Amino acid sequence: MAVNNCWSCGVICISKAELQKHLHEATNFDVSTFPWDDDRYLNPFLQDDSLLYSFGEDEEDEEGDAISVDRKELASYLSQFEQIDIHDEVASNVCGSELRIACENGGKDVVLTMTSFHFDEIIKVINIDNQVVYDKVSRIKAKGEEDDCYLELDVQSDLYPMLPGEKYRMLISSTLSMDGSSVPGNFPEGKEKSLADKFDYVMHGLLYKMSEAEEKKDGGKGGVKVVVYISFGGLQLMLKGDPLKMHKFRVDQRLFLLLRKI
Repeated sequence: MAVNNCWSCGVICISKAELQKHLHEATNFDVSTFPWDDDRYLNPFLQDDSLLYSFGEDEEDEEGDAISVDRKELASYLSQFEQIDIHDEVASNVCGSELRIACENGGKDVVLTMTSFHFDEIIKVINIDNQVVYDKVSRIKAKGEEDDCYLELDVQSDLYPMLPGEKYRMLISSTLSMDGSSVPGNFPEGKEKSLADKFDYVMHGLLYKMSEAEEKKDGGKGGVKVVVYISFGGLQLMLKGDPLKMHKFRVDQRLFLLLRKI
């Protein structure tokens, strides 16, 4: 099968022929008639449990043909290839869709990236307070690599020490399932791989509060930020970010927080 990991970041490549074959089997539609030019995009938009795939010249094109395929079924199909982890790395800059498939590498491959998480950013630790909470617990203060989010997080420092200046990938998700789907219980059962296998430190907690905060910028103009508060058995997270990147958060959600040093 022409499926492989594409770069060190873990993005998946699958040949157009293989994807065409799968979509044909899943939808009973001959997708070989669709345009697969190098500058074309296959753009999915979430519709209940399915994705509507529209074929057009760019992401704003609404005149192209379209088919619908189940998101979980597609993820399950791709996960059969053992050398692939669909969620190895995640692009977080795609809004409004769970999956993006784009033609790259001279039109030879189709690149897939999943964006089903509540939050996925590279953060940099700017300060640590070891006296705020409990013994062996530190409160870290960090900001996003692009300076578009700020957080304060209580971490069990004897298990996972963090230092100022260090960078981490921080992910918040409602599930540890590799295909982004909901699963009964907190962890996938048996030998099934989970997102926890890709990270060093994992917590599970409850989002108990959300608010908005006015944040002044240089020049006197302000911007509204969404603030979420999550409790992990008493350890707290305060996360402040742009509303466009915080739209999946809801009060009473149970969420996983995962950290991995970069």
